[in-house]
Parts: sequence; C-alpha cells; structure tokens
Amino acid sequence: MRRRPTAARKLCLRADILLAADAGVGVRQSAREMKTNTPTVMLWKQRYTSGGLAAVLKEAKRPGRSKVTAAKVAEVIERTLREKPTGATHWSTRRLAPVVGLSHTQVHRIWRAYGLKPHRQDTYPDFLAKLADVVGLCLDQPDKAIVFSIDKRARSRPSIAPSRACP
Repeated sequence: MRRRPTAARKLCLRADILLAADAGVGVRQSAREMKTNTPTVMLWKQRYTSGGLAAVLKEAKRPGRSKVTAAKVAEVIERTLREKPTGATHWSTRRLAPVVGLSHTQVHRIWRAYGLKPHRQDTYPDFLAKLADVVGLCLDQPDKAIVFSIDKRARSRPSIAPSRACP
C-alpha cells in the first residue's frame, strides 16, 4: 500500500506508523521522523492492536449534525401548533427541544423552514380547520362565489377580493 503512487497521504502516514512500530521505533521518534505528533502515532498503533488492519484502513465515525427525520419534523410542527407547554403561553426552542428529542437549533431550523413563530401567533379558535376551508375554496372554486378577506388589524375598511384572486 505504501508503494502505490495513488495512495492517499493519510493512508501512507498510517502505513508508515505501523511499519515503524513493527521495526521497533519509539513513538516520539516516529512522530519526529514523520512530522506529526505523538497522539497521532499512539492513536493508529492503538487502533491497529484493537481492530487489526481493517480498523486502520476505514474511517471512524465522526460526530456531526444528525439527520432529522420527517416524523420528527411532523412532531415538532404538531406540538408547536396544537399543544402548549405547562406553565407557559407558547413553546420556545429550548423548551420544546428535550420534549421531542432534538437540539434547540434543530427545532429553530424547522420553525424557520415552515415559518412558525409561536411567540407571535395569536390564539385563533379552530385556525387549522378554517385554513383548510379557505384553501379548499381557492383550490376548488364554486361557480358564482365571492371570497371576502378581512384583515383584523385594518381599522379603516376591509378589502374585498373576488374568488379569482386566489392563487
């Protein structure tokens, strides 16, 4: 493996460490000759003794950001929209994270992706059912229908839009 011209540098270093260990060269001397540090030499010697050559050739699993499943995303959305935490008016990312088994940054990413802002949502009775009705009207428009849209924050006059204004 060491003699192959296309071998990766990291694999060549590991092979050099094992060959030096087989020749009886010490850890510090090996590290000096290979221009690396002693923990690296000790790591690859230990991996070779515990797992053999296969442990040296394959990469160990490294920590990193875990994948969030669709079921977890659905659970976060469901809990955010339908439940309230005990002793609070709305969920925070740090309060919801341990409940669903994710980190608070993962919860925040989900909220941002779906436009959820629990701290800014007004309590609106049966919001999801009414949302489904409005979307149903826009998708399957009956003949001679008019859809009225009234913004509760508008103080002057409500805006009236015909049903063809639905996207």
